[in-house]
Amino acid sequence: MQSIDELPTLRLVTLRRLVRLTVPPIIFDQETPIGVVEDILAQLPDATAVLIDGSRIYQGTLRLHDLFACDRTSPVEQVMSLQTPVLLGEDDIDAAQAAMSSSETDRVLVIAPDGELLGVLTDRDLADRKRAA
Repeated sequence: MQSIDELPTLRLVTLRRLVRLTVPPIIFDQETPIGVVEDILAQLPDATAVLIDGSRIYQGTLRLHDLFACDRTSPVEQVMSLQTPVLLGEDDIDAAQAAMSSSETDRVLVIAPDGELLGVLTDRDLADRKRAA
């Protein structure tokens, strides 16, 4: 029987990532100019931006590399990823890898059953986990 520390759930991986003091997701309104988001993400290159609308409803995500060669005055909604998978923290690592692969993205949002955002896992996080195993 596995101990709680050995269970490969996204909640545990996300919490471990947060404990390692990695950059938490940064929330922006989808109308924010690309230049503003780019300037902030340039200081935190591993961060993922989570974009919301005026009602604070999730709309998409982006990372620094999504912004290269974009008009800095355009709103980030023009370049955000709409296909970021959303999984529960209790889902396993295989579910995250499958979701990233099927949606052709490098990130997955991890939420609690009540919809609270626990964090963002990236393909890099999962690769780091494999190397550590």
